[in-house]
Amino acid sequence: MKFNNIHKVRSLSMRTSLFLAVCSVAGTNMGEGALVSVGGDSLTSSITVANSVTFDLDGDTNNDLLFAFFGQGNLIGRGLGTASFAGALDAGNFIVTAYDASSGFTIGPATTFGGNDSGSPSFGDFATESSPIGEWAGGEDAYFGFVFQIAGEDHYGYGRLVYTALDPVDPLNPSLLTSSLSVSELVYESTPGTAVTVVPEPSAVLLGGLGFFGMLLRRKR
Repeated sequence: MKFNNIHKVRSLSMRTSLFLAVCSVAGTNMGEGALVSVGGDSLTSSITVANSVTFDLDGDTNNDLLFAFFGQGNLIGRGLGTASFAGALDAGNFIVTAYDASSGFTIGPATTFGGNDSGSPSFGDFATESSPIGEWAGGEDAYFGFVFQIAGEDHYGYGRLVYTALDPVDPLNPSLLTSSLSVSELVYESTPGTAVTVVPEPSAVLLGGLGFFGMLLRRKR
């Protein structure tokens, strides 16, 4: 009888530890400060029209991020004011880093930033169709990181960029090509100096873990 009681206590302890571990994994994205969501937008560029779009991240009437097409199929990003994109220098060009959400990533004080509207380099390459420059070259659905200031303090964020290069807009006129982008999931951390860590589909991790926890309970019964 004593052995059975000990066995039950050990089983309960194991299940409790598993439950806490699952909650801990989910909490990496659920308990990290407040993320502020900014409405996304989209733009299209054709052979004859070079469009751009800007984002005012904190609603202070000053634009922070700019996306623009220069020439057909070439996409740049420019941080306005105090804002900059995350990336790295490559042969004098600032290449904006494309992050894969499935692997997770962190944008914070340790991240390299550049691609501002002043200084050198003055913009960041997302995609340049005439060369392999730009991690979005050839089309990519990925995340980018950025930093900007509110009241002189750094705030870190990320967004999702879907880029489609050189698509025909008219099947009867294949020479008329467009490039397009859409920006979504544009968010930043409201707490100054706090890094933003993206964990892929945390709700799925939580549900999967709780499902496994439930299976153990049923099997023990």
